[in-house]
Amino acid sequence: MFLFIELMGLWRGKRAAGGVLLVWLACGGIAPLGAAVGFIANDVYLGNEGNSSIAHLAADGSGGSTIFQNGFGDPFTMTGMAFDSAGENLFYAREGGDGNLRRLDSSYASTLVASTRPGGGTLNVFDVARGANGHIYALTLGNTEIIDFGLDGNGPGVTVFDAGTSLGQTLGFTINSAGEFFFSNVGTNEVLKVTGFSTTTIFANGSDGLGDPFQLAVDSEDRIYVADRTAGIVRFTEAHNGTTIGNMASHGGAFAIDVDSSGNIYSTSFSSELYKFDSAGTPLGSVPFADNSDGLSSPRSLAVAPTPEPSPALLAIAAAMLAAGLRRRPAHRRACN
Repeated sequence: MFLFIELMGLWRGKRAAGGVLLVWLACGGIAPLGAAVGFIANDVYLGNEGNSSIAHLAADGSGGSTIFQNGFGDPFTMTGMAFDSAGENLFYAREGGDGNLRRLDSSYASTLVASTRPGGGTLNVFDVARGANGHIYALTLGNTEIIDFGLDGNGPGVTVFDAGTSLGQTLGFTINSAGEFFFSNVGTNEVLKVTGFSTTTIFANGSDGLGDPFQLAVDSEDRIYVADRTAGIVRFTEAHNGTTIGNMASHGGAFAIDVDSSGNIYSTSFSSELYKFDSAGTPLGSVPFADNSDGLSSPRSLAVAPTPEPSPALLAIAAAMLAAGLRRRPAHRRACN
């Protein structure tokens, strides 16, 4: 006896195009019916400046391919990328094009999220990040604002931090589990920390080994990673306590960076390559991990697709339906062979 149900949006991290994946339950087991499509958990997605595209690469380094090609008639630098918490939508910044924030869904269709600031004027978003609360945040270039677009990017856009003036070249940011913002400033060679949406302090600077800090990332332990063009990758456990890991400095420096659920670190270089390290900084796979032959073309942003957790409500429904189905079976057929 097979009991068929629809589970919304989850099969071992594989996302279905419409958010629905058919599975079967039999004797307590779950198995997929047909291959899932869309974004794949723990795979890496890269924004290419060279050809205005988004590339996909499997976690083992295989299958490099282009999944989205800019169709807006203008070259642009995709400077920031972040997934929603379910891994169903990839948000990206179109700096150098129209400065808008856009969303790529699991069928690889692009739609506009926002083009103006909450107070009016061009959005000019440069980087995107997801908070522990599931909200999507955008960092604007020039006036240095951080805008909250709500849970899974479905909100109207609310400015939660406004420096009131340009702080310089603020080119990357991230958010820890406490909701504190960190953003880089290449112009002053600093990483700044924003607490309580208002208080700004220097988290790291040149005295901590930074040379040209670009994009940032955070791991499950709230350690902050800085992709630095001069120093490479610098990991901070707290303010002014950084350690250089990996060997990106010898590969033209680091630009974009992200950390997967296992603590592995991905970083792009200024030489159009991707490198992968374990949490200790040991290279993984080939060196480089990927290059132009894998669909990379001056990648300036990257994001690792998250591993979504099962919905407790859906698991409870599935368990109840399974139990009900087994109760209806004749006793001599309840045992699984």
